[in-house]
Amino acid sequence: MKKFAQVLCFILIFNPLSSQPILRVEDAVKLALKNNFSIQIKKNEAEISNNNFSLGNSGFLPRIDLSANYNTSVNNTNLEFFDGRTTERTGAKSGSINTGMALNWTLFDGFSMFIHYEKLSELNELSKLLLKAEIEYVLTNLYKIYFGIVTQKSIVMLAEESLNISRDRMNLMRLKASVGAASELEALQSNVDFNEDSSNYLNQKEILKSLKIQLNNILARNPEIEFDVEDTILLESDIIQNIKFDDITNKNTLIKISEKNILLSDYDYNLVKSNFLPTINFYSNLGYLNSYSDAGILKSNTQTGYSFGLNLSYNLFNGFINSNELENKKIISINNRLNHKQVIDNIQSSFFVYMSNYKNYKELINLEEINLAVAQQNLNIAMERLNQGVYTPLEFREAQHRFFQANNRLINAKYQTKLIETELMKISGKLILDY
Repeated sequence: MKKFAQVLCFILIFNPLSSQPILRVEDAVKLALKNNFSIQIKKNEAEISNNNFSLGNSGFLPRIDLSANYNTSVNNTNLEFFDGRTTERTGAKSGSINTGMALNWTLFDGFSMFIHYEKLSELNELSKLLLKAEIEYVLTNLYKIYFGIVTQKSIVMLAEESLNISRDRMNLMRLKASVGAASELEALQSNVDFNEDSSNYLNQKEILKSLKIQLNNILARNPEIEFDVEDTILLESDIIQNIKFDDITNKNTLIKISEKNILLSDYDYNLVKSNFLPTINFYSNLGYLNSYSDAGILKSNTQTGYSFGLNLSYNLFNGFINSNELENKKIISINNRLNHKQVIDNIQSSFFVYMSNYKNYKELINLEEINLAVAQQNLNIAMERLNQGVYTPLEFREAQHRFFQANNRLINAKYQTKLIETELMKISGKLILDY
């Protein structure tokens, strides 16, 4: 039995190779960045924001419009002049061609165009931060599910090994019962334990299948695609230990987004202030007119020319609309500053909670590794005594439960530590570095 336990321990640490292709976590991240729908949507929104960041959208450039008009008509005309002459035309044609080019250019709008340009720049940067936040959200879920699969894979193997042990014990009890070395009740109980482990094994396999479907969904792949994952969960303890909260305020994505919202609200406030200043526009027109008529005083008329000028407008009163809007923008700006402080406080609270939990789980992993070694020794002894007839099947079942519970606790402790590590990496802005 001691040899069997050693083999079992070896299997738990080094899982057998699977015929399914291995999906490494790095490859899963690449697929998510490429295929995930929500990331693609945010990328497109960032591209729109980048396209909007231009001098034209800010109002710096002039507007030039070209117009052209042609019309014709056919009329029956009867003209009588004061000198007695008369003119009569049937089906007289007349028409005109009118083209023109107009230029309008705002020379001054209360500095609004400058503010708009700076605001568009900040909106462009904000769209990149929103993309980064979405990527962090997607990758956090990806890591949660991926390492959940790694964890569940080990749990399935444990359930399978537990099933094998229960099968061996059931066969042993049946053999002993057939020769009178064990009671029929003990044989039946071993059968019940075997059925219980069979049910647990099937349930754990279904959970693993469900997790793989969820990961395929994040990767925007067919849910039926089969794959295997890595066998171990590696922790980045050195990186986590070097994270300081003072550094987080300059790297955390949510904090940066709240800072951008403050700047944008300030720009909105200044845009309203620009309404209190006059606007100066330059305009110019270039035109061509050609008209003709088969009847009338003029047979044809051709005109070309241009005009230009300046236009000044200054609102003196609009029912206090600008004043009210200015006050509202001021309140929004104050709220954004309060929200910024709240975001920092929330992240600071989460940081210290996660750091405390991380240290606790690291200690828990060490403790559970010791517990597992003890539980394994206990299972070895229980199997030897069961074969010798010293242990009852119920006592062996208890030792078996304790061994696999110790395994599960260790596996779960590593998984929870990885989840906390992922959250700390996201908070510190280290989860992704390319955006």
